[in-house]
Amino acid sequence: MSTHVDVFASGVGALQSRQALMVDAVDAMTVQAYLRASGFASDYTLQRSSTAIEQRWNFQPMAGQA
Repeated sequence: MSTHVDVFASGVGALQSRQALMVDAVDAMTVQAYLRASGFASDYTLQRSSTAIEQRWNFQPMAGQA
C-alpha cells in the first residue's frame, strides 16, 4: 500500500510541475447534475490563472424542453 501512495504522490508532483490543471470538480459536477435535472444540457471548461480557477459554462434547453 505504501508503494501505491508513493507512486500516486510522485505522479501528482509530476503533473503539478507541468502546471497541469488538477482541481476537485465536485462543485461543477453538482451544478451540471442540477442543470440536467432542470432540463438543460451543459458543458464547462476550467481555466487556470496565477490566482484562480475559472469555470466557463455553456448550456441550452434539452430537446423537448424549450
